[in-house]
Amino acid sequence: MSKFQLMRFLFALIFCGALTASPLQAQESSPTVPPAAAESGKDVVHALNNAFAKVFEIVAPSVVIIEVSKKNDGNEGFNFDDLFFQGQPDDNSPRRGPRNLEPIQSEGSGFIVRSDGYIFTNFHVVEGADHVEVKLKDGREFPAKVVGTDEKTDIAVIKIDAKDLPVAQMGDSDAVRVGQFAFAIGAPFKLDYTFTYGVVSGKGRSKLFTNGGYS
Repeated sequence: MSKFQLMRFLFALIFCGALTASPLQAQESSPTVPPAAAESGKDVVHALNNAFAKVFEIVAPSVVIIEVSKKNDGNEGFNFDDLFFQGQPDDNSPRRGPRNLEPIQSEGSGFIVRSDGYIFTNFHVVEGADHVEVKLKDGREFPAKVVGTDEKTDIAVIKIDAKDLPVAQMGDSDAVRVGQFAFAIGAPFKLDYTFTYGVVSGKGRSKLFTNGGYS
């Protein structure tokens, strides 16, 4: 056998050996999860899922939906009249009188802090409100009055005439740790009692209150 033929033969052997070893290496690089560990992981997921559902069941009755009505001064939103009639009218054009604008309707959420009807919400929810209506989880509805606001921290207190209401249990903000689960129950886009969760992303961020507070 010539030197060239010997080299071709050795190369073929090495190539075939590599093909034979590849399936073995692939099997060794993808170990399977032991059945006991898989079952343990499923138990943890089920327990966490049940805990999340329990949070909603306990807290939701103390959450309220707040419907607000306020006067429309014509400065809210986009108006087609302003688009098509923005020029100065001439002497022969008809004069338009004041428009009969529909009240502005909006919705937010809050939570009960005292069983006799005191509720925390955001200042921007009730700002400029002419009428405030509160809807409870059990379906009851009550008119509410605004009894206190703090625009800088975006907090407001409203009151309804009711008794023996379920109260949200307050936590200790000093004990909160970054990375812990945080839950929200509200009414985004008028989808009442929507439940979401995330994590606490930070603490002590006082810059939120600079330059006039929230906007």
